[in-house]
Amino acid sequence: MDVVGIGGVSIDLVFRVPRLPARGDKVLAHIQLISPGGIVGNFLCALGELGTECGFIGHIGDDDFGSLVREDFLRHNVDITRLRVRKESRTRTTIVMISDSGEKFMVIGPAEFPDIDLDKSDLDYMSSAGLLYLLGGDPGRVIKIAALARERDQQVSLDLDASFARDDESYAAVRKLLQYVDILFVNARAMDLLIKGETSLKMAAKRVLDWGPRIVVMTMGSGGSYCSDS
Repeated sequence: MDVVGIGGVSIDLVFRVPRLPARGDKVLAHIQLISPGGIVGNFLCALGELGTECGFIGHIGDDDFGSLVREDFLRHNVDITRLRVRKESRTRTTIVMISDSGEKFMVIGPAEFPDIDLDKSDLDYMSSAGLLYLLGGDPGRVIKIAALARERDQQVSLDLDASFARDDESYAAVRKLLQYVDILFVNARAMDLLIKGETSLKMAAKRVLDWGPRIVVMTMGSGGSYCSDS
């Protein structure tokens, strides 16, 4: 197995709009679609389409949306041996608005079950991968997985957004987590929270690289992305 992703699947309710609405505003979408998504799900499906051997560990609900996620994984050659269906539960949904200029606005629905809930079979399956793809929303729990991967000489890729910054304890946990990360994907808002007051992309990336990652990729919406390595 080349890549295993853990958690992070949903059904995206996507609206393409001419511009993102302001407070109290209303806009008319010119495209609307329902699509399997989630950061990890999208990542694995893209790799599977390219021929990478990859698999998923996590949960879906026993609803129609869960069936869509499962079918999408199979269509993109993602192994679902460790995909579990939670009885009488709903698959997470996300509302996504994308403007014509490329700006994005998201509302993520609540989860009815944890993204990370690993048993021995999951850990054995995880050990078969060359790279693990993780989300940083719960850094305290992710640290244990990333540290175990490092012990096994596996590479770790982490996708980090601003949801990590709930309190000082979560911030400290992310700093600790980064020492186990090889490739960090981080959006602009999360980078601002990590590196407070730094306006230079180059210097912000350098500071994060000093904490552990070998590669930092910062995504900036319509502004594109910035990549730096050590």
